Amino acid sequence: MQWEEVLGPTNRWFCAQAYGRHIDDPEELWKYFIQKRGAVDFAHRWREAMSELNRYYCYLARGCEVCDEEMLWRYYNENRHKGNGESRGDHACSH
Repeated sequence: MQWEEVLGPTNRWFCAQAYGRHIDDPEELWKYFIQKRGAVDFAHRWREAMSELNRYYCYLARGCEVCDEEMLWRYYNENRHKGNGESRGDHACSH
């Protein structure tokens, strides 16, 4: 999942803006991602996505316990900005 972010369009765009040219080299994309704290941000969001609170909201949405990391990650990312207007992701999956 982190690979998707590193090689994805958002990181590519920011990396290209920083270097002033299009970047396709995965190594350069990883370097940029790490240097610009993307890895730290990813780790923070991963912890929130795997948290008991996100699991609870995912359970409410799906109607069953969810243990699949990819499903929890996708649910978190799809819903983290739908919360009560605060910026913390740990409650952002609430409906």
